[in-house]
Amino acid sequence: MGTCWQKTAEQIISEAINKGPVSGDDHLAIIAAKALFTDLQSRPHPSYSNTGFAIAAFMPESISRGMMQCLAFEVLVNGMSGYFQWKSHNGGEFSVLNALIHTGILTAKEAEQPSQFEVCCTHDGCNYLVMEDDFLARFTRKWNLPLTNPALGGKREGRTEKEDKLLDRFKRWYPGGMVSSDGQAWVRSALARL
Repeated sequence: MGTCWQKTAEQIISEAINKGPVSGDDHLAIIAAKALFTDLQSRPHPSYSNTGFAIAAFMPESISRGMMQCLAFEVLVNGMSGYFQWKSHNGGEFSVLNALIHTGILTAKEAEQPSQFEVCCTHDGCNYLVMEDDFLARFTRKWNLPLTNPALGGKREGRTEKEDKLLDRFKRWYPGGMVSSDGQAWVRSALARL
């Protein structure tokens, strides 16, 4: 359960996002998002990445530019390890589905039946999901993620040292703490597949 400032920030952001992409002139929503991002990034559970992604997708590029690639990587790993959600629940309730439509990962038509991209549910109460590799490859292509697994849209040949270092950094940054022992095994397995 969040504190008063967190709930206020969530409400401000929700109202702004419900109107569409947040304008660079919406200083209140941007300040609220920055404060909430700082809080979300301090949380070592993967589900907070779903929330961060759902918010950042609607923020002005000047705010989200540096974080979208990292958040997309984390949501992709969530989709492999069973922590993906269509609607976030930790750090606020935000629509990952709407963020995916907004960013072009899903079409509005595909979003009518998002379950077509699901492999299985890993936790009914939290609606955590494992997602299809083809769906996750869309993240790799959209945000130029430095993956090596071709099934996930990565490349093994022609890689640069910069791509290898970025992949290693993303793996280290992935918030895989505070999960069950099963969850830790799922995360390790997912990170090994990249």
